[in-house]
Amino acid sequence: MKLLEEKRTERRTQQSRLEKLVEEGEQLRRKRNELKMELKNNEIMINNYRNRYNTLSQMRKNVHGDEKEVSSSLASLDEWKSRVNESEKELQSLEAILATANQKNDIVKNDLMTLKPYSEEATELKRMYAEERSLEIQLDEAKSKLRSLQLEKNGEVVFDNSEE
Repeated sequence: MKLLEEKRTERRTQQSRLEKLVEEGEQLRRKRNELKMELKNNEIMINNYRNRYNTLSQMRKNVHGDEKEVSSSLASLDEWKSRVNESEKELQSLEAILATANQKNDIVKNDLMTLKPYSEEATELKRMYAEERSLEIQLDEAKSKLRSLQLEKNGEVVFDNSEE
């Protein structure tokens, strides 16, 4: 009995250790992923610093700097600024068009909302026509029954067609 208890205790201890190890493994995986992200970020920063260093060392070689390069860079910068401004204007224009389209869509939606009751009325009219047809059939059957009862009352022969 004690041996069984000891095995159960040992098994619980092992399960507890296993759970702790699994948890530690998950923590280590998370830490590894964090370190990978940090390493990627550091590599990006290193590349950026390397590019800056190369740019600065080239500028240092040309003490006065290459005027053509500077002027072309400025021209490129101005070109990009104008492109950005044009894009912003185009975006504003498109947003205005979108707002106008949304307003027109709202008007059409409201118009459709007013049409909805008419469609309900049309459905009600169809239902009433169907009910009228049903009542006409019932009236015809009642008239037929009345005629057959009158004929019976008068002693004439009646053929019952409803059983066929």
